[in-house]
Amino acid sequence: MTGALSPGAALALVASLTPGLRRAVVTGRDGTCLAGDPALAGPAGRALQDAGGGVARTAKGLHVVGDERHVVAAETGAEVLGGLLLADLRRALEALRDA
Repeated sequence: MTGALSPGAALALVASLTPGLRRAVVTGRDGTCLAGDPALAGPAGRALQDAGGGVARTAKGLHVVGDERHVVAAETGAEVLGGLLLADLRRALEALRDA
């Protein structure tokens, strides 16, 4: 288990675990960018809303997880295994929850 992390540290964790990471973002559930690429905040929020749950994937390589407080999203190339990336994003989300 990962200890409590700030939004920036959560993104650093994802980056360290994910070769092929292009860009990433942590937002508040309201869409406010807390760390990372603010251009991903809107697409991440929309993808999660469209999915109707706590996990979303888009055709453009955006993977998103969220809970009642935060959204963590990462955009990668096709070489990254989606299931592993989602596990890494969930780990970062869990660490944010503990903060």
